[in-house]
Amino acid sequence: MYRLLLLLSFLSIFGIAHAEVFTVSSQLDSGPGSLREALEKATANGTAETDYIHFTATARLISLKSPLILSSNLVIDGTTLPGAVLGLSDAKVTLETTIPYTDYTERTALKGAGINHLEIYGLSFSNFAAGGRGASPIYINQGADLTFGVPGKGNIFLACDYDITLFKCKKIKVSANWFGIAADKKTVVGTAFGGTLDFRLCDEVMIGGDTKAEGNLWGYRYYGVVVSGVNLTTQAVEATGEKCIIKNNSFGVEGLSSGISNRGIIQDVKNVELINNTFIGSGAFDFKNIYNSGKIQGNRMGVQSDGSKSYVYSTIGLENCSNIVIGGKNPGEANVMANRVSFGSGTPGIWATNCGDILIQRNAIYCISAMPITYKSEKSKVEIPVIKINGYNNGTLTGTATPNAEIEVFSDGECYQCDAKKYLGSTFADAQGNWTMTITPDIGFTASATLNNRTSEFLGMSLQMGNYTVKQPTCGQANGSITGIVVMGATAVEWRNAENKLIGTNADLKGLAPGTYSFTAYLGTACKTQTSTWELKDVTPALYTTAMKIQPATCSMENGGISNVYLSNLETATMKSVNWLNDAGEVKGTALTLQNVKGGNYRLKVVTTYDCTVMFGPFNIPAEGAPVADLAKVLTENADCDRKNGSVTGLAATGKGVLSFTWRNNNQEIMGNEADLRGVPAGKYTVEVKDQGSCGSLFYSFTIDEKNGITVDDSAYNLKNAGCTVNDGWIKNLKVSSSEPLSYRWTNDAGTPVGNQPDIENLPPGKYKLTISNTYCNRTLEYNIIRQSAKVFPELSYKITDAACGEDSGIITVQTSGIDPTTKLRWTDATGTNIGNTNSITGLKEGVYSLFLTDEKECEQHYKDYTVLRIEPLTMDLTQVKNQADQCGMGLGSVSDIVVNGGMAPYQFEWLNDHEELVSRQALLENVPYGSYKLRVTDNSNSNCNLVENVFVIDNIGQEIAAPELAQVKLCGEGEGTIKVLNPIAGNYKLYQFDTGGQSLMENNTGIFTLDMVKSKSYFVSLAIGNCESKRTAVPVTFAEKPVDVPSSFTPNGDGENDTWIIKNIEQYPQAVIKVFNRLGNVVFNSTGYKSPFNGETKGKILPVGVYFYTIHLAANCKNISGSLTLMR
Repeated sequence: MYRLLLLLSFLSIFGIAHAEVFTVSSQLDSGPGSLREALEKATANGTAETDYIHFTATARLISLKSPLILSSNLVIDGTTLPGAVLGLSDAKVTLETTIPYTDYTERTALKGAGINHLEIYGLSFSNFAAGGRGASPIYINQGADLTFGVPGKGNIFLACDYDITLFKCKKIKVSANWFGIAADKKTVVGTAFGGTLDFRLCDEVMIGGDTKAEGNLWGYRYYGVVVSGVNLTTQAVEATGEKCIIKNNSFGVEGLSSGISNRGIIQDVKNVELINNTFIGSGAFDFKNIYNSGKIQGNRMGVQSDGSKSYVYSTIGLENCSNIVIGGKNPGEANVMANRVSFGSGTPGIWATNCGDILIQRNAIYCISAMPITYKSEKSKVEIPVIKINGYNNGTLTGTATPNAEIEVFSDGECYQCDAKKYLGSTFADAQGNWTMTITPDIGFTASATLNNRTSEFLGMSLQMGNYTVKQPTCGQANGSITGIVVMGATAVEWRNAENKLIGTNADLKGLAPGTYSFTAYLGTACKTQTSTWELKDVTPALYTTAMKIQPATCSMENGGISNVYLSNLETATMKSVNWLNDAGEVKGTALTLQNVKGGNYRLKVVTTYDCTVMFGPFNIPAEGAPVADLAKVLTENADCDRKNGSVTGLAATGKGVLSFTWRNNNQEIMGNEADLRGVPAGKYTVEVKDQGSCGSLFYSFTIDEKNGITVDDSAYNLKNAGCTVNDGWIKNLKVSSSEPLSYRWTNDAGTPVGNQPDIENLPPGKYKLTISNTYCNRTLEYNIIRQSAKVFPELSYKITDAACGEDSGIITVQTSGIDPTTKLRWTDATGTNIGNTNSITGLKEGVYSLFLTDEKECEQHYKDYTVLRIEPLTMDLTQVKNQADQCGMGLGSVSDIVVNGGMAPYQFEWLNDHEELVSRQALLENVPYGSYKLRVTDNSNSNCNLVENVFVIDNIGQEIAAPELAQVKLCGEGEGTIKVLNPIAGNYKLYQFDTGGQSLMENNTGIFTLDMVKSKSYFVSLAIGNCESKRTAVPVTFAEKPVDVPSSFTPNGDGENDTWIIKNIEQYPQAVIKVFNRLGNVVFNSTGYKSPFNGETKGKILPVGVYFYTIHLAANCKNISGSLTLMR
């Protein structure tokens, strides 16, 4: 009985607890007037009403020794402190910790768990860092309805490891705060590896807001914003949020060289938005596991507000994302991504992997890296469009793309590469994928293709230079080269020398002499790569002989040698071969050190890997004890052509006893036995010098050249065989030299003279002999001329444009790039009349046309016949057309059964509305509102008459709509109430203040309106479908002290009737607090709002039958309701 009286007493005073304002007047950690005391009082006051914590002037700086514990329904407002704000900020109260930096005590200012409704304003948090150990001034575990800052009441976060850390929270808004920048807005503050917002397993996150004033400002932080479903303890994804919005924030401060060093990470969220943010000296965002949609629009990265250059560390990364929109066609939707700090050639502005649809429109993306890629898609889950540039000429850009794709073209930025800086315009690829666009000459450009909300990678240039090869010139020749550069996406390349003279237009450059060479690739005329330069040097080997050591041989023994010689000036070349040669040209050694050879003269022959051959020497190895020849006075007299009047004289020798000399020719025939050799023809001769010692003989070689002879070099002569139908063979360019006058005599195989000049022409097939003579000798050469066979030409691609528009406008174009450029063409019509000799003939009527090809051998052959057809004019047959009117402006109109004749299929259809906006590309126009529509039909003929148009007018008809039926609204007094339509249907419900006329107060498609109601006002509701609207129904609103009907009993026995405690009209009070107590005063049911009615159970356990008691707190302006409740089964 006592407990029952206690419960009744409690019920009688229910409602006394009310909102309180607790004032902080002390800067101490604890004690009277401290912030800790105020928080404890707020906790003790309960959570039925919102409590407020205000500050006096004596509490401007508060030093904490341990965390302060938060409670629900609480507003901490530092802006209530009288006096000036801190610097240029909104904050007035500073919270700092006095815990030493080396102390591992928890360095947190405000901490809470299970927090519902918390607002924190006007505070400055300082010195909450613990050397990367994760200190955070605000930490909340499981919370909802959390607000940190609003315009005019923002907070400041200075030296913190992490600014705000939340775990398993939802309905979060962070607005108008400063992170990592002091109150003077000039000094950046932060720890070496500090982070900022770290939200784990959280949902419904708003960082910033819909207005610029709600945006946050970041000065310096090392790590970016993190919103993630990954639990750091388990390292597993444990939650997927509904939405995360980042809007109107400034990551980095203009004029200061600091920002967020690393990109932010948003992952494990169904829907994300990154809207109207700026990134200066900061990283942007990576998005991962975005399952439903993403919108990235209006952001400015790496560019100041006045358009001047700044920088960013990163731009946009996407992984496992779906339905992402980056930029847009409407004003303010395009993003700017520029001036990225380069992390290597080929860094993309937008990077995506393992994603679905990604739509990229009209963004400015430029100066991303040394060799940037505007957008790179890897492992796409869908097939993305492709695009290619085929040509650029006098401002006209042509290319191919996925058929029917929309093409966006951009002009280049100020960097070397072809970036997408400025949107120039759009066009569409036709059904075959061909597209053209006119752009201003002398600018760089790039382009993209979009189809079905999927955008291609952007056109651009790239160079692969990992495997290029530089071959240095050698032996003073122009035989150097630079090869292996792979160029992709360029329309032209240029090689220039040190004088800036153009010397090459292909990626590989060969035949180079020593010098400086520069390479540039172009896309268009103005967009180019950064110029790369190479310096080539002559790498002819040189021999270092200063330290050369010659080891004499003994007699004729093979014990002589040469050592201590070195090669220099090799650069990148290596030795292909090293050979020591004796006077006979025999190889006696294959290394730089020569050893185990006889006495004599030796020369060193060096061949490099660049095929540069250099000969050094001769170097003499003496033969000690052997006869010695003195060659200083040797005189060689050359022999006349075919005469024996050559000689070698002046040879002297010394040795032991009597000396003997034996001369031999190349056939080892003895030609003389004296020291001097006389009366011999031209040739090579070897003399054996022998004395009476024991060392044996010495051998020396001499060459007697031919004089007054005839020298013929036919290695470079030209011979042309006779054509397949004409005798036009010739032999030319023989190189003949002689010191005497020459005569020439050509004869055929019958011996008949046919010419007397070095060159001979107009020869039939056969054998020919040339006799060349001078005063002393003759030379005879033989040649063979054969009949050439006709050339086999490959299959050539071609294009036929049929005659159209009633004119002779046919065109035949044959692609001849695959055949020899000297090939001659001849066209004839059906009558055999010659009509052209180029690869394209025009002005053709329907008919058959023949192409003849003549090869470089002058052999003409019939190649192929081509047929030109006639295309009938394009017409539109409207005899069967059906025009379906719209109803109530709901967009139900249609036009169908239009028949198109003539032209060339496939046809392209475009429906345009009154504003010339494209509505549809289908033959059938359907589901459109009433109005005027123009149908434009084009065919695939590309003729001048491939267009036909007609205008159709779709009327509008109305219908009668039944007025809505409304539920009764019953309130305890003036205040918030809900108007609800019974059995709503599809349409637009409108709430009015008058039964006729006036503007609607509210509109929606649910038929549920929540608003403040007063007794002096009336309300009316109508239903609109399209532009048709029903009559208005008056809203039955009554005011009563007890606006809800509370049953005194219910029977939760599972029979489907009266199984829950139904409180009628409780839906008018979504924040009502309903509690049920047992006879001992214990709470068995507690609910804010009444979406799940009381079912006679508590914590899953069935309650016994009996009498229970309840309290109902509807709203602040309603009296509390209490009573008894009988539970029966």
